[in-house]
Amino acid sequence: MKNSTSWALTAGLLLAAGPAWSQTTPAAQAVLSGTLRDAATGEALVGASVFVKALGQGTSTDENGAYRLVLPKGTHVVTYQILGFEPQQVTLTLDGDMTRSVKLGAQRQQTKEVVVTGLRAEDNVKKPEMSVNRLDMKTVKLMPALLGEVDVVRSIQLLPGVTTVGEGASGFNVRGGGIDQNLILMDEMPVYNVSHLFGFFSAFNPDAVQDMTLYKGAIPARYGGRLSSLLDVKMRDGRQAERLTVNGGVGLISSRLAVEAPLIKDRTSISLAGRRSYGDLFLKLIPEQRKNQAYFYDLNLKVNHRISAKDQLTLTGYRGRDVFNFADVFKNDWGNMGASARWTHQFSPRLFGSASAVVAQYDYGLGVPNGTQAFEWTSKIRNYTGKADFSYQLGENNTLSAGFSGTRYEFEPATVKSLSAESIFRGLKVDDQQAGEYAAYLDNEQTLGPRLQLQYGLRLSVFDFLGSGTAISDYVGETGQRKTATNTRVYKNGELIKRYANLEPRASLRYTLDLNSSLKASYTRTAQYVHLISNTTAASPLDVWSPSTNNIKPERGNQVALGYFRNFQDNAYEASVEVFGKTMDNQVDYVNGANTLLNKDLEGELLYGQGRAYGAEFFVKKSQGKLSGWVSYTLSRSERQIDGINRDKWYPNKYDKTHSLNVVGMYQLGPRLTASASFAYGTGVATTFPNGRFVYEGLVVPVVSGDARNNYRVPAYHRLDLGATLKNRPKPDRRWQSEWVFSVYNAYSRRNPYGIYFRQNEDNPRKTEAVRLAVFGSVIPSVSYNFNF
Repeated sequence: MKNSTSWALTAGLLLAAGPAWSQTTPAAQAVLSGTLRDAATGEALVGASVFVKALGQGTSTDENGAYRLVLPKGTHVVTYQILGFEPQQVTLTLDGDMTRSVKLGAQRQQTKEVVVTGLRAEDNVKKPEMSVNRLDMKTVKLMPALLGEVDVVRSIQLLPGVTTVGEGASGFNVRGGGIDQNLILMDEMPVYNVSHLFGFFSAFNPDAVQDMTLYKGAIPARYGGRLSSLLDVKMRDGRQAERLTVNGGVGLISSRLAVEAPLIKDRTSISLAGRRSYGDLFLKLIPEQRKNQAYFYDLNLKVNHRISAKDQLTLTGYRGRDVFNFADVFKNDWGNMGASARWTHQFSPRLFGSASAVVAQYDYGLGVPNGTQAFEWTSKIRNYTGKADFSYQLGENNTLSAGFSGTRYEFEPATVKSLSAESIFRGLKVDDQQAGEYAAYLDNEQTLGPRLQLQYGLRLSVFDFLGSGTAISDYVGETGQRKTATNTRVYKNGELIKRYANLEPRASLRYTLDLNSSLKASYTRTAQYVHLISNTTAASPLDVWSPSTNNIKPERGNQVALGYFRNFQDNAYEASVEVFGKTMDNQVDYVNGANTLLNKDLEGELLYGQGRAYGAEFFVKKSQGKLSGWVSYTLSRSERQIDGINRDKWYPNKYDKTHSLNVVGMYQLGPRLTASASFAYGTGVATTFPNGRFVYEGLVVPVVSGDARNNYRVPAYHRLDLGATLKNRPKPDRRWQSEWVFSVYNAYSRRNPYGIYFRQNEDNPRKTEAVRLAVFGSVIPSVSYNFNF
């Protein structure tokens, strides 16, 4: 869509809302506001219901557990409830605006297991948002796990529209996008690499995570910077915890421990969680392996302080790292770290605001510590962000949100330090880069009647590529070919080299057909200014992040989605069908034989073109009763067209999967025992295989003719996992509770292909054979022990 069209669409939407913006709450009405929290832990209850049944009016709590409800003045019976907790009914007399905060206690006998909790059961039908999935850790912890490690990213991959290129691959793909097109936030801190152990596990400690929300489309205007999705991970915070609580677990790969405690009663609390694998400890038991190291760890810290009844300060910190050292031969490590400070303030019952400061870094290193070619190689990306967000209740039918943010990026693509006089790596360095990204947004959620509700807004983003005192070149050459540097010049530190600006309108609509069904539609325009440079099928920790430059343009995407949503049997079942279409500009690909590591002329290796993705997602979920779970099926395509590749014709993306089917089920066999199973099936990913060969001096050399790209597919992926959770018998006089978790990964020993390579047959050198590489080719049982007190 052209910028002029975007302007016209946005202007029309904002003008349509103009009369509503001028509304104020009538004198005969008042605003009831406050927060809902878990009485035991002080955690915010996200998506809890606050409603007045006699009026048929209600709302849900936001990500901070806060709610606002416009009601007529007078006396009302207000109900506060969320699944898994005892509801409360309170009679309130509203003579004017009132603040009322409530704590809910857990149900004494919980007979229902919720798969996707945190929302009113009917919100999937009644709210305007679409292309959104939520999971809480109570559900994730019941699902089968690899080697007993409950994993956030693996659970996300079982949702509709989400795929992965295979086991051992970092990250996930959403609606035909690359892994770098997902914005992953951990309490507002961006996470650039979510993998531990080369992608087998994620960087999120399950004991530190409260819940997660995945936006695949209709991304709220307050978020930007990525084309495909937003994964918003909320960490446990133990707000106003009333007593010391400890959670932990011991598994085959790692152990975990999480502590929450009050520092100042009803004012200050702390949450601390840690996890570490111990493969290196076993290596020390083997004499010849004592110098080797192979482990990962992560630490989470969160402190909440209630400054006053209207002010809250939250401090968050994170550090995670992987270390692999093989004696004096090779070493490799990578990790994320970050910190954030967030202040929230209630200016009035109608106006809420927050201000945040965030710093985050991803870095990796590798090298050879000894020998004539000894070296150390490091790479980093770092960002500093400041932001402010405001939400104002304009009236009964309008909630206006606005905010702004600024981010400074620092890129260190590659620095190599020689450790010996003979090393060929002496003095190698790819120049550092820096940039700034700025954004402002305005968003409105508006109800136009009993059937129609809108959410629409506009985000303006600006990106500055800045000088760092190094040489900058333009890269020119024939379209589709490797380009050469020209017009080289030097920019001062902080000097503007190139500025990009994009308008990003967002809009979603819900039309209610009846009490149990609705139609929804959405349009989302996004821009992405940082790019992951990786020309392998599965991204690795050694890939390089690059800003948009004078040569690399920002990626831009437009997505349209239409869906039908319906609930059955008093909201015990929900079903949805969504179709989507997405176009993407300035997609990055590579010339044949591109060199992406330690290349000062990397931008000359890159090619640019168009992308498109389209498909349909089917989702059925059961959230009540002894049996709970979901079935999702996605039919989609993801393609690119880039001059110079595949004879300038469209070709499938390396992460394109036509069919993706996931089935997840959990069954409550008794008060103490829950069984679970998950099945995943997906079309094999696209890859480039030789389609010809020639013989040279008796050697068979495979070749790819016709400039084909991703011309074959690896065999289909499918896998069955089984699990069971057995809770130990609780003792009335003890707080200690524990459980055993059993799982069987890859229950029928499927050898799913990680990759395919070609070699000459040992018996007949003139014959070429394909060899399948499988990460797991057998059943993998595991057991872990969890506890809390």
